[in-house]
Amino acid sequence: MTVCDRCGKTIQETDKYTQVIPPGKDSPVYLCEECSQIAYDYFKATTEKKPIDSSLGVAILYGFVAAVLCSLAWYGCVIYTHFQFGFIAIAVGYFIAFAVVEGSKTLNGRQLRWVSAGLTLFAMVFSQYLISHHYFSAYLVSEGYQAPSLLLPLDDVAYLVFTDIVNDPVSIFFWLLAISEAYVLPVRWRSG
Repeated sequence: MTVCDRCGKTIQETDKYTQVIPPGKDSPVYLCEECSQIAYDYFKATTEKKPIDSSLGVAILYGFVAAVLCSLAWYGCVIYTHFQFGFIAIAVGYFIAFAVVEGSKTLNGRQLRWVSAGLTLFAMVFSQYLISHHYFSAYLVSEGYQAPSLLLPLDDVAYLVFTDIVNDPVSIFFWLLAISEAYVLPVRWRSG
């Protein structure tokens, strides 16, 4: 006759029990059937790898890549044509929203709308910086100065973008077109 080392219950010869020799001990530990199941469940729960819900991280990564690519496309279009087009701004918001929704497998559209809109704002600010930097560099070169590096301090970046927006406030309209498209589409595509 043995006693369960966990609960103290007497284990009869006919009862099921577990005998374990823990690491570093010479004598066995006896567990009754109930305590053995509890130990097994605990061991399984603590050692089993649970899948990590990385949907938001993947959605942000996909959206960020799309935002950088859309920024470069918007920049190229404006520099090449010297105009901003509303349908291209809408396409920027569309592609970023699409990338965010595709990157997420478990989140619904309401959870993704702010990610999509935020990344679209980033894309529009980044492309505005590239556009401002292009024209500012062209002006400096025409005046006989050397063009500045593309990587400027953050306060200079903010100054360039702000000055460009103040001089051409219509750009804000295109930003709003792109952001509103990116905000609305995830809910339409994946409502929940």
